[in-house]
Amino acid sequence: MSDQSTPRPPSAWARFTRPAPGESREIPLAAPPRPRQEARVDPFAPAAEQTWAPAAPEPRPDAAGFDSYFAPADDDEWDAPRPRHDDPGHGLAVASIVFAVFFAPLGLVLGLVSARRSARAGHSRRLALIGVAIAAVVMVASIVYGVSALDHLARLSATCAQLGPGEYADPAGRTVTCD
Repeated sequence: MSDQSTPRPPSAWARFTRPAPGESREIPLAAPPRPRQEARVDPFAPAAEQTWAPAAPEPRPDAAGFDSYFAPADDDEWDAPRPRHDDPGHGLAVASIVFAVFFAPLGLVLGLVSARRSARAGHSRRLALIGVAIAAVVMVASIVYGVSALDHLARLSATCAQLGPGEYADPAGRTVTCD
């Protein structure tokens, strides 16, 4: 047994990879389609057993000096790939503003993600920060409202516990029913 694994066969997609700098590859030419020759079949002859055999490869003309639309013959250099910062986060920024009103925690997260993407892409983060600010204000307002509602319910239940069941009027003239 050997410590080395068996080498992998080349991928079927290897021919589509970019060549290394200085590497030249033979550019295959696309031959024009040949006219199709149909065999004449005698409809009254007995059917013969047919076997399939692979066709011999067609000889190719010399590719030197010919250009292709996709790869010119003298194109040995490839451009560097563009950085993948296509989405500067504008869609997430708009979504953060919408969600900031209806579901503030998600709006806050989307705004922060959008601000980071916009900064990385070199664009303005203003729209994302507006979503973060709206989400923060809505969250603080929700917390204040929740605490005040809990305080009111606690005072009401304490008052009802002292007074007992029945209907009562508070000093502002509102009717309170204790069960």
